Amino acid sequence: MPATLIAPSLTSIDPGLRDEAKDFIRKTGDNVAGQVFIDVAGNRIALPPELSSYLVNFVDCIASGTAIGVRYLPDELTTTTAAEQIGVSRPTLMKMIAADEIPSHKVGSHTRLRTLDVLNFVDARRRRRVEAAAEIIRLGEEFADED
Repeated sequence: MPATLIAPSLTSIDPGLRDEAKDFIRKTGDNVAGQVFIDVAGNRIALPPELSSYLVNFVDCIASGTAIGVRYLPDELTTTTAAEQIGVSRPTLMKMIAADEIPSHKVGSHTRLRTLDVLNFVDARRRRRVEAAAEIIRLGEEFADED
């Protein structure tokens, strides 16, 4: 059996399934799937691009042996949950909110954040880090060329 349900939220992937995932990733190369199609009872159904990308990333995680976690997030997050998603402490998140780095709103006396705002913030932060790393590499190469 390629995948074994261990608990309602925990599944074990066997080596055979991991090999199939590696083969799929090898065949697709560095190409990010624009669209994934599923054959259901002879009907070819196109998945939306975002879902297609998600499934390809999921298969890539299986192939690489990376732990996979799937969790539902409501439309609004508490500051504790938002801080976990961003990867900062709750006090740091509150400072970011006070500095208008990320939008929030009040529900009574409680601060809430829209999930979409948090996910966009995380994505923008990741892009800035990738760009900064690329700039450091570029400057290092430039410096090495001067020698």
